[in-house]
Amino acid sequence: MALLTLLSSGFANLSKGNVGMSIYISLVVTMTLARRGFFSDRVSVFVDRDGERVEIRQKIRPVLKADRVQPLLETRMMSADEAFEIYPPETRVIGIAHRGEARAYPLAVLSYREVAYDIIGGDPLAVTWSPFCYSARAFKISQDDQSNFAPHFGFTGRVVVNSPVMYDENARLHWLQYLGAPLGGADIGTRLPEVPSVNTTLRAWTDAYPETEVLDDRVAPTTDLFDRYYASGRAGMHRAPHRDARWPPKEIVAGTDLNGDACAFPMSWLQIEPVVNENVGGVPLVVAYEEHTASVMAFKAETGDGRKLTFEVGVWDEPEDEPADGDPEDWDDEEPEEELPEDGLPENELEDGAQDELEEEEDWDDEDEGDEYEPMMLYDAETGSQWHATNGTCVEGELAGERLEPVAAGLSFWFAWTNFHPSTRLPPRPDLSGLAPESKESDDFDDEDTEDDD
Repeated sequence: MALLTLLSSGFANLSKGNVGMSIYISLVVTMTLARRGFFSDRVSVFVDRDGERVEIRQKIRPVLKADRVQPLLETRMMSADEAFEIYPPETRVIGIAHRGEARAYPLAVLSYREVAYDIIGGDPLAVTWSPFCYSARAFKISQDDQSNFAPHFGFTGRVVVNSPVMYDENARLHWLQYLGAPLGGADIGTRLPEVPSVNTTLRAWTDAYPETEVLDDRVAPTTDLFDRYYASGRAGMHRAPHRDARWPPKEIVAGTDLNGDACAFPMSWLQIEPVVNENVGGVPLVVAYEEHTASVMAFKAETGDGRKLTFEVGVWDEPEDEPADGDPEDWDDEEPEEELPEDGLPENELEDGAQDELEEEEDWDDEDEGDEYEPMMLYDAETGSQWHATNGTCVEGELAGERLEPVAAGLSFWFAWTNFHPSTRLPPRPDLSGLAPESKESDDFDDEDTEDDD
């Protein structure tokens, strides 16, 4: 508009002030359009819609300079005991169990590197992380019969719908982290095979896999650089249109896409109903949510021989301590031990300072008791067997020793999942009737009737 005014009014009738204002307004408009991606290049992205992959054009936006983020090309591992000397037990990690080997990758390292190369169970993997989308993806990058590429990723410093765009140093192609898909070339429309991973805590993962190894990167910080972003209301580096209002943009969901059927499990629902049995793409699944670690695990709900199972929350029954030898009838007749005062022994019966040491020991006992971790357990309705929810192993019952097959159902923000799976569905809404407070109407009516009688 300012440029049109400048041209229509004629240069002869304009003062220096008017020319300066027109140029200023033009620069502001240009910068605003640039920030909104008006001049950005567009690339083809194949998203999942109604069971098919549909090509759409998306803007590719700058975030950092190219190669500002350096992938971890050579990984060094440490034991779980060594990891606990560096990281707190509640440190979030991306856990991968593949072909008999287990690894844990701290988010603090992945947020700094965004790609870590590793070999697990003989397969070369690229473990990737998108902090803006809160999504971890582990891709198998070895050559096989279906894919003729073995990419070696670097970072372009740009994003598509807030997902990092990586470049392949070998084939000189751009790749989208969220989908593991090339953005050009002969293989456009294909995707790298994904290996299931779990976003959990270091303590929960090492409990499920005591023999696990943990990524050791002394260059990366020990705290996640994006913690404040995760907790903020900002959805992405470049605000993308939020087209699906069924959930807030930054609701964390566990999403899985099997045989063209995309289904998202919102964490807000899983907090109400922590175990969900759902059929996705013709595959029976069990999705479990462990509350005290905010972890979501997904497995095929069937045994190795194809026996389908239905799961519910299990309670781990600790074996009760049996009384000492003797006649049970005589146990109640034993003289009770002398009860101590609430404040401990009388001060005159303790040496100097002993009372303070006793209180300190009690405080330590309380802290240790609060730090104990008890893994979530499931049980199947068919046999009553108990299962470890994190590693999917049956620990007790008829099916003891069986292990469920994990399914890729990584966490991500809702806005990211729906941008790449626009036709995603949700599981049935959990029953909220038991959460409603008890009605007091009947009590109120009783009180009114009493007053009328008086």
